Order: sequence, then C-alpha cells, then structure tokens
Amino acid sequence: MVAGEINQLLRLVSGPCDPTCNLNDWYVGVRNGTVACLGSVSTRRKVY
Repeated sequence: MVAGEINQLLRLVSGPCDPTCNLNDWYVGVRNGTVACLGSVSTRRKVY
C-alpha cells in the first residue's frame, strides 16, 4: 500500500446514503488517473 504525505488533502467520493464502508471491501486511491493504492475495509464483513 502506498502511503500519502502528512497533511495531504484527500478527496473521498461516495454516493447517496454514504454506503462507502458498509457495501464495499476496498478503498481505491487514485492519483493522476492511475490507481495508486488499495485500502482494505476490514472492520466488518459482508452479509449475504
């Protein structure tokens, strides 16, 4: 995983009702149009 710099501005884009954490398994970090890092959402599990 690629770490950002301290105090670096991040833009998190989520849809309506903010299902970012409870419906997805990964955060995807994009820099200059290219995937720069992946962050696992590991504090919960999907329920099917």
